[in-house]
Amino acid sequence: MPALPTTVSIKIADGYRTISGDALPNHRHGRFPNPSNPNIITPQDYSHRVPSDPQITEGWREVELAAFGIAINGILLEPNAAEWWEDDRNSDWRYEALGHHVDLGVDGNHAHVQPTGKYHYHGMPSGLLETLGSSKDFTLIGYAADGFPVYSHWSYGEADNTNSGLRPLTSSYRVKSGTRPDGPGGSYTGTFVQDYEYVAGLGDLDQANGRTGITPEYPEGTYYYVITPNFPFIPRYWRGEPSRDFVRRGGGPGRPQGPPGGGGRGGQSTPALQALNDADTVKELGLTPKASTDLKSAIQKLQRSLQTNRGRNENISADERRAQRQTRLAEMSAAVKSLREAQLTPAQNNQLQQIINHAAGTESLLTDEARIELVLSDGQFGTLYSLVVQARSPHALSFEWEDAVTYLEPAQVELLEKRIGATKP
Repeated sequence: MPALPTTVSIKIADGYRTISGDALPNHRHGRFPNPSNPNIITPQDYSHRVPSDPQITEGWREVELAAFGIAINGILLEPNAAEWWEDDRNSDWRYEALGHHVDLGVDGNHAHVQPTGKYHYHGMPSGLLETLGSSKDFTLIGYAADGFPVYSHWSYGEADNTNSGLRPLTSSYRVKSGTRPDGPGGSYTGTFVQDYEYVAGLGDLDQANGRTGITPEYPEGTYYYVITPNFPFIPRYWRGEPSRDFVRRGGGPGRPQGPPGGGGRGGQSTPALQALNDADTVKELGLTPKASTDLKSAIQKLQRSLQTNRGRNENISADERRAQRQTRLAEMSAAVKSLREAQLTPAQNNQLQQIINHAAGTESLLTDEARIELVLSDGQFGTLYSLVVQARSPHALSFEWEDAVTYLEPAQVELLEKRIGATKP
């Protein structure tokens, strides 16, 4: 999928570096939802502070389920996934996010999407490196929660010698030999985080996948972390004191984010979904199997959107929410009007409006069928895709029951409401 227009700012003041933005990928990315990840990329409202003058402290602080850091495009770096052997977090056997045993639906940037719509990296952000120029340069990727910089794995051969040439740095981790003593048993294969061990001096980097040396941004030298193409990918330890912004928002020790499915396990079924799972109801409504499936999908996304809105809006006033919503709606209206007037024929406009009505703001608008039907060029499709994703901002649109049933006839809506006994799920 094409890159999205993003909003990000990096400011330094009062001893902190603050990175704020909407956390949308400013580079090519995979299609979401996909068969292994049913979630939709949506704009976030991020503002993370890290120390601008970080200091190494005693000990090694384990990242666990927190976000390790944030990239310069405002997307979080999250090494671990909340997936355990037999779904038992007390088993101490956590699946490695990029271990290929649990399919998390990651794209070519080693990223995927949480149920909240948060796009985040689990490994090397390949698309970001492409936008920055080259995957074989000494490239600043972002900052860790403790404030130290994070780089790609190409660095000076000698840490303090800028004339030593660039080469890929290697981690000092390897898969253990032998068999697992308990839990899943069997040989160590790299399926679980616990399958790996750190061996000092095995590679170029320490236990936190970092080292001290000169970098383009720090000519006097600094401690810096490295993202590597092999385990641990994104570092699993901090050398300094992590900002509470990351521990709180990234999940933090003892606060799992949950699986990426978002409603697959333990999801609750509303009366509307129960009604649409009844064959007689579907038949009485005059819905085709596809229309029934689309409607159920829209209702499920409605539920997730409402939950997201509540979480995002709980700390701001009603007036602020209203102002933000009105501003984004005005921006969206202007952008859509410009797109239609400048790029689409009247026939395409008519078809686009029908698809928008049917899609009810979901990813149905982004299907290949819709693109072919509209006869859109790559540029037109990219513009439309960006507009739709932007429209999913929790502050942009109000998701109502009518959004889920907008493409039904009034009589069908009345019948559905009668069958489920309510006008809202």
